[in-house]
Amino acid sequence: MRKQITMLVTGNTSTGKTVAACNVFHHMTNEGGVSAKAGDKELNFSLVATSGCDSDFFDTQYINMITGEPLPPGSTENASYELIFNDQEESIANILYLDYRGGMIKDDKNEEKTKQQELEKAEFDYVLSHTGILIYIIPGDLLQKYIDLSSLEAGTVEYELANMKIKKEISLIKTLQQHVTNELENRAPILYYVTKSDLVAEEEKIIPALEELIRKWKLQPKGRKILGCHSTIGRNAVVVEENIANVSVSRIVSGFAPEGFEIPMLLTVGYRLSKEGAIWADEQEKMIADEIDALSVQKNNELAAKGAANNELSGLTSGIRGFFTSKKKKEQKRNEISQQDNKIMEIDNKINKKTKEKQSIADRNVDKQHSQNILDYLNAKHPNQVLYLDENGNRSPLEKFFK
Repeated sequence: MRKQITMLVTGNTSTGKTVAACNVFHHMTNEGGVSAKAGDKELNFSLVATSGCDSDFFDTQYINMITGEPLPPGSTENASYELIFNDQEESIANILYLDYRGGMIKDDKNEEKTKQQELEKAEFDYVLSHTGILIYIIPGDLLQKYIDLSSLEAGTVEYELANMKIKKEISLIKTLQQHVTNELENRAPILYYVTKSDLVAEEEKIIPALEELIRKWKLQPKGRKILGCHSTIGRNAVVVEENIANVSVSRIVSGFAPEGFEIPMLLTVGYRLSKEGAIWADEQEKMIADEIDALSVQKNNELAAKGAANNELSGLTSGIRGFFTSKKKKEQKRNEISQQDNKIMEIDNKINKKTKEKQSIADRNVDKQHSQNILDYLNAKHPNQVLYLDENGNRSPLEKFFK
C-alpha cells in the first residue's frame, strides 16, 4: 500500500518555490525520471501527476523557462498537487505537494480575514503539521550576502544594512518555526533549502556557509535534526529582470541547466520510508520475540512433564514395585515420554523457524529497502550537496539520518 506523504516548501515571496516545484516535476517525469548508478545498482525515481491539469501547468512553465518567457510569478493563492512517487516502476507513495502563496506568512494580523484566507491558512497549517520534514528556503543571494559579511567592517552602515537583510529573512523563518513547534506541535527534522544557488559565487562554499549560518543564527532548535541542500537553474544562468505593464518579471536568457531540484523530495520520501521501516521492523521483532517466548514456555512445560514421567517410569521399573507392575503400564509410560520428545522436537523446529524469520526481517523490510535506494542515489548523484547535523549539532554522514 502506498504511503501518504505531505510536502511543503516554505519561503518568502519570490524565493523560487514555484520554479522548484516545476523543475522537480519535470526532471522526475522526463525520460522516466532521475537515475544514478551506485555500485551494481541502477537507481531510478519518477513522478506521475494524478491530474492532467497539474501536468500541463508544470510542462507549460518549464517550456517558458527554456524559451526565455517570464518565470512563474509569486503565488497569489495556494496551489496543491497530487503526485505518485515511483521507485523503479513500483509506485510507493502518494505525495500531496502544496505550493503556497509566500506572502501569507507576512499577512497583517490586524487585517480582516476573508473566508478564502482562512481556508488557505487552514490548508497551510494542515500540511505543516503533517509534513515529515519542515522545509525552509534560504535564497542563494541571501547566503551570498552572509558570505560577504566577512569582508565588511562590522558597525559600518554597509555591514548593518547587509546584516539586516539577513535578519529579516531569518526572522520570518523563526516566526514560522515557533508557530509549527508550539501551535502545530510538529517537531520534525528541518531542511534548509538554498534555492538560486547559482547566486553564490563559489559553489564549494554553499554547504560550509549554510552550516555556519545555521550555527551563528541559532537555526537548530534543541534536539532537532537539521539538513541542508541546494538547487540551481544553472551555475552559469543569466537571468534578467524587466518591467512589463508595470509588473516586474524575470526571464532566463541563457545557461539554463537545472540541478538538484529533486533532493528535497527524495529526502522527504526517504526519511518517511526509513521511519516506517524502523517501526515495522520493531513491531516484527517484538511479535516474533513474543512468539518465541511463548514457545519456550511450552517447551519448558513439556520438559517438566517429561521429567515427571521419567521419574514415574523409574519408580515403575525399580525394586519390588517394578516386579509387580504390568509390562503394559510400563510401555504406556514409555510411549507418553516418546510423545513428549516429539512435542519438544516440534517446538524446537518452530523456535528455529521463528529465529530465522527474525533474522530475515531486514530482507523483508520493503520500506527500508526503498529508503536505502534513495540514500544510495543521493550519495552517488549529489555526494557534496547535502548537509546533515544530528540532534546534538554534530556533522554526520547522511546514512545516520536514514537510520
